[in-house]
Parts: sequence; structure tokens; C-alpha cells
Amino acid sequence: MTATTNLPLGFAREIARLSPENQNLLTARWARGGFKDAGHAERYAKAIRRDEATRF
Repeated sequence: MTATTNLPLGFAREIARLSPENQNLLTARWARGGFKDAGHAERYAKAIRRDEATRF
């Protein structure tokens, strides 16, 4: 049996804008329960997106 974890809409929208590597990183962290809540996850994804924008 496989457990499923739904991503909150705002978090899903933010990770869709990230590189595939960071998408994998954040979805794995979400599945492990590595964020306090959905807002924390969304803010973290936005920070990574800003970092990616300055790097590329």
C-alpha cells in the first residue's frame, strides 16, 4: 500500500516554478513532514525561486 500526500494549492503553484531538482527536493521534504505548515512550505519555495532567479 502506498501513502498519498496532497500538496496545498499555493505550495504546488510555487514548486511548479522551480527547477526539477528543487521540485523533487521540496516534495520529498513535504512528504517527510519537514515543514511546520503549508505557509512555511510556500515561503520556502518562494525563497528558492528567488535564489534560482538570481543564479540563472
